[in-house]
Amino acid sequence: MDVADTPSLPMGFSAHISIHQPDIEEAIDRKVRTLPNVTVREGTELTGLKISGEKVGLSLRAGDVGETMHSRYVFAADAARSFVRSALGIERDDSGFNERWLNLDGERKQPLPASFEETKQYCDPARGHMFLPTGTNRQRFEFALLPDEDTDEMERVESAWRILKQYHSVGPDDLRIIRQIVYTFECRMARSWRCGQVFLGGDAAHTMPPYLGQGACSGIRDAANFAWKLDLVLRNVASPEVLESYEPERRPHVAPIMRTAVMLGKIANTHSRTVAFFRDLAFRFNLVPPPQPVLSFPLCRHHPGRLSRCPGKGCGLGTAARASQDRQSPCKARRPRWLQLRTDC
Repeated sequence: MDVADTPSLPMGFSAHISIHQPDIEEAIDRKVRTLPNVTVREGTELTGLKISGEKVGLSLRAGDVGETMHSRYVFAADAARSFVRSALGIERDDSGFNERWLNLDGERKQPLPASFEETKQYCDPARGHMFLPTGTNRQRFEFALLPDEDTDEMERVESAWRILKQYHSVGPDDLRIIRQIVYTFECRMARSWRCGQVFLGGDAAHTMPPYLGQGACSGIRDAANFAWKLDLVLRNVASPEVLESYEPERRPHVAPIMRTAVMLGKIANTHSRTVAFFRDLAFRFNLVPPPQPVLSFPLCRHHPGRLSRCPGKGCGLGTAARASQDRQSPCKARRPRWLQLRTDC
């Protein structure tokens, strides 16, 4: 990112940055492996989970070797098909938005036309598609799949070159395909993000179509919200009650993002030519209403460890939720130990 080219904005940084997500994931992985209190176990599968009082029993398998371990807490960010969520019997609410899209990531072999330096969404009711640059030398293309198109067939490299040639006149001399996969876009929310000592985060708790680019961002926000609270609990600086604020804080934030992503998807990629006709008229003649103003209000703490909307002036602003001081234990000079389980998908 060239800071000199970043526009001057109220927040002091660009409101939207296009990235190659695997680079971010690799950077996080490198950092995690340097931490002395984290154990990374790749290729280890979680096969069973049982909550017993204040402990969680975990059944693990690495190849033909199985073992059982226990933990005080589990934070499950194990993707949309979360084993943990299923094992806990937590259902999801489905918005009814389900579409298949072909995702192609490529590296440029030669300069492409200047138009590819921009993000463009083609709102074609016959087939919605888009492209955007990711970094300085990578390009992403996405295409909505038609009902009669087979997923396996569309993941063949021949299909990629055919559709790239048809819509963008791009071929093997222009691009090297580094990733080709068909995604099913959906919008679902777990009805509960917690069961006992087990918490859900990321796609295990919520999935959304990518029209706002907020899927991974929302998962990172989950982890950021939860991690510092758990750290305080494990070091006996805060009461476990502080963890109760995780879902009440994150759910109201991610829910409107999910709804907005679905709304944008329906507007941009409707398959109805009639709806698309009126949509185009609305945009052409500037009939689209402006976005609603963002409402803000102060928060105050009326009860220890709880935040609520300030009813009036003079009650003072709230701060981050924390446990009641009278229930805090003396700090113990120890670092919590973590186990990170990873599987090759």
